[in-house]
Amino acid sequence: MTDWTVVASELESLLRLKTFPVGLQLLRKKEDLEQIRCRRPGIIATLCQLITQARTAGATVGVTESDLTPLCATVVGLRETVPEWYMLTIGEVWFKNKEDALDKYTHENWPRVPDEFEAAVVSPLAAGRIEPDMIILYGNAAQVSRIVSALQWERYEKLEFSCCGESACSDSIGKCYVTGKPAVGIPCFGERRFGHAQDDELMVALPPACIDSLIAGLKALDKAGIRYPVAFSGAQMDPLPGFPPAYREGILRDHEERKTGTDR
Repeated sequence: MTDWTVVASELESLLRLKTFPVGLQLLRKKEDLEQIRCRRPGIIATLCQLITQARTAGATVGVTESDLTPLCATVVGLRETVPEWYMLTIGEVWFKNKEDALDKYTHENWPRVPDEFEAAVVSPLAAGRIEPDMIILYGNAAQVSRIVSALQWERYEKLEFSCCGESACSDSIGKCYVTGKPAVGIPCFGERRFGHAQDDELMVALPPACIDSLIAGLKALDKAGIRYPVAFSGAQMDPLPGFPPAYREGILRDHEERKTGTDR
């Protein structure tokens, strides 16, 4: 079994994260919450509120459908969908034509965890209280770019992300679960208002199976000199000294061959 406390420590150190890595565990029976040391929200909460409690205050929070707003409960698989009238109510706020909400909240446009679960728990990875079905990280654009590059280190794959607009946890949590691949989400208005996502933050959802590759890639990039924070080179300075030697040699060779025509 993975030691998630060690994983959390490595992720925080390699990425220099401002908030804790968070695990999300899905439970098929709500009675299973009794086996986990967690608290309940005590309100009808948004999912992003609970994630923020975990990533900033270190709280472990367990929920069932009745603890979450309808869309949040649907994203994490605690209910199948929301009524059409509720979609239209949301549409009155977000769309010129409220009926556009009916097109948005389809399985194709708005991925979600299948409704096979009765409870969910969010907890800091370092607490070691859950066996996560998903890892959630928040970082700025530079940190997230590093995550993507590290995931591509061992075996390159083009990663594709999406944006559904509001209720964007679908782009991260929902898409990650459905595809089994890492997913990046742009925090929406609700996540900023209620979940306190900062102006410079993006959300990344990761399947646990990719964590070893991520850490190995981060260490390899560190060794290659690709670290965070990025050391700036002046915008008006000669950039060549700032490139790795192989880059620099390749650029000079290419320019020489282009100049002499030997590249033809």
